Amino acid sequence: MDFITNLPTSQGYNFLFVVVDHLSKATIISPCTKTIIAKETSKLYMENVWRRTGLPHQVISDQGLQFASKVMQETWTKLEVNQPCPLLTTHRQMVKQKELTKN
Repeated sequence: MDFITNLPTSQGYNFLFVVVDHLSKATIISPCTKTIIAKETSKLYMENVWRRTGLPHQVISDQGLQFASKVMQETWTKLEVNQPCPLLTTHRQMVKQKELTKN
């Protein structure tokens, strides 16, 4: 889970929320704005990622563990899930996968 930032504004958006499903290798990209917060990111996640992939077993993020944790906690709350949130981690491999997606 990451953002591609500082893009030229198009249709009111200037950021992209990017999630790579490591099982299928699918990249899911959702437009957003620079002012997005965890609650809004959770909404994007549910609308564009969760409905395709289901609940994650692990979340790899380049955004810092606190932000990713807050997004997942919001998601779990909205879905009324009564199990622990997934393992959160940062991983250099994810950065490489994201960089390949950008090009």
